Amino acid sequence: PRGSLNRHSAEEQRLGPLRALVKRYPRDIFVQRRYQDFLRNKFHLTEQWDEALEMYGRGRGTALGDFLYARMLLSWKPVTAEGLLNELLQKEPKLAWAHLAIVEITEIPRFGDPAKAEKHMREFLKACPNSLEAYTHFKNIQDADMVAQAASNLRRLLDARAEAKLGKDMAGY
Repeated sequence: PRGSLNRHSAEEQRLGPLRALVKRYPRDIFVQRRYQDFLRNKFHLTEQWDEALEMYGRGRGTALGDFLYARMLLSWKPVTAEGLLNELLQKEPKLAWAHLAIVEITEIPRFGDPAKAEKHMREFLKACPNSLEAYTHFKNIQDADMVAQAASNLRRLLDARAEAKLGKDMAGY
């Protein structure tokens, strides 16, 4: 249908700048994750998926390369992705983003596991307490104390950002 062609074209237009950033900053985990997030569940972009899988496959053998490859598989092969992430955490236990990726796997309907989500979310927050991104992944967190503490932390983080922005805005007066 005509509408789907337009949608694909718009997606491909948004993908271009991301591709340029991915090539310019191959070791920037935030750029790479954003690119992966864009592609997630867009299986109709088969060329782009194949290209991304090949690119991340070539990077394997380093902690970052292994992480990015595993994360690319999240939507497509979550069991394989989780196995790779667990192997990576055995070798690199301080790689907090691998914990968050496992939390992301628990958000896939058939893979919901509150205990696993809570365990890995705790590890991520221990390593990255000021990351706002963690708070978008509380879908399967059922521990009421953990949720209450997260809400309090999120409020504090947002207040601090709002105060910093206000201070910056007021600096010109």
